[in-house]
Order: sequence, then structure tokens, then C-alpha cells
Amino acid sequence: MPTKRFKRFSLCVEDKTYESLTTIASKTGKSLADVSREMIKRGLASEWIEENFAAIGDLVEQRINIALKPHINRLAALNAKTAKMAGTSMYLNAQALVDLVPTERRRNIKELFDNAKKKAVADIRIPNDTWEEGEMLNE
Repeated sequence: MPTKRFKRFSLCVEDKTYESLTTIASKTGKSLADVSREMIKRGLASEWIEENFAAIGDLVEQRINIALKPHINRLAALNAKTAKMAGTSMYLNAQALVDLVPTERRRNIKELFDNAKKKAVADIRIPNDTWEEGEMLNE
């Protein structure tokens, strides 16, 4: 196993810092030198993180975007498909009303759809847990 090579230097610290280091050394059973080296490494690592925080954040954001992109694209495709089906359904309903409801009982289709859209928008704003059965039909 290769041995670690160290450079020797002198370091002066305040009394409070020295007391903290010796306390940690005695509690952990490590030498004062080992504790001091570890604290210096941690400080340098912390400083590096602070200096490069924006770059780290950018990398994390890129990775998240790469991971989410296929799911976002799938949801967008499903949303587009849902919109097409909703539009098809709306126009089929309008055609059925024109074809099947006798002229004397027929109401203004545009007015019906405008009212239906207003109710749909109002319903979207109601939280799901407060909606009651038949609420939209009774308004």
C-alpha cells in the first residue's frame, strides 16, 4: 500500500481554534495533525463548492432536463391528442344535435357550446376534492 506524502509547514491558530481541534482529536481518538488535515480538506472542499455553486447548479439542471425531456414530450403528445379528441367530440355533438333534435325543439347550438365552455372553465378552477356529483348539471 503506497504511503501518503505530506509537506510540512507551521500553522498558528487562535486559542479557541486550537481548543476545538484538540477536543475533536481527543473525542475521535485521532491525532491533532490528522484532525487538522481533515478540517483543512473540508474547508477547501466547502470553499470549492461555494465558488462553483452556479456551475454545479447548471450541471444538475442540465441532467434533470435530459431526464425529463422524454416525459415532457410524451405528455405534450398526449395533451395534443386529447385536444384533438375533445374537438372531434364537440363537433360530433353539435352535428348530432342538428341531425337528431327536431327543429321546433332545437336550441341555439353556439349558445349551448358557449355556456358549456364557461361551465368547463369554472369547473377547472374548482379543486377536485370540493366537486360534488351532478354539480355542473344543476347550475
